[in-house]
Amino acid sequence: MSKKDIKQFRLSTGEEIICEVLEWDDEETSAMLARGILKIIESDDWKAGIRLIAFRPFMAFNEDPDIIQTINSEHVIAESTPTDGLMQMYVRCIRKVKQDIANYPDLPTFDVDELNNLTDEELRDYVTGEMDRLKIKKAIETNSDSDKHDNVIKFRPKDTTFH
Repeated sequence: MSKKDIKQFRLSTGEEIICEVLEWDDEETSAMLARGILKIIESDDWKAGIRLIAFRPFMAFNEDPDIIQTINSEHVIAESTPTDGLMQMYVRCIRKVKQDIANYPDLPTFDVDELNNLTDEELRDYVTGEMDRLKIKKAIETNSDSDKHDNVIKFRPKDTTFH
């Protein structure tokens, strides 16, 4: 990913996106190939004098930044090279998403109908429980060989070993 390939677009829908452009449109097609497309969410707190920026997946179920998507260039109304600050946030976000995908390849999916009647606190507890379950499962899978002695605790001062 090179800095010159990262572009920020305003679409005819009013959305702003940032992405790595792999292939531009031409006379034959209005499709541009891109990856790592993230929607820019901006919020201002005028009283506090701060601007908040967040990124969200541009399309549902396409969180993986390596997925190649097309953008119809006829819906792009403005294009720019992102500022250094926005570029740094974008690169960190892409890196974090890739890390999360590597750490949690089997992220749980939720049946929204089952979770619809939960309070915010119950929903938070449920999601946290699912994530904890995945962490435990991964820890068991990676530490299943007891010959590694990862499960040995040394106590001081006697330096006695327990299993």
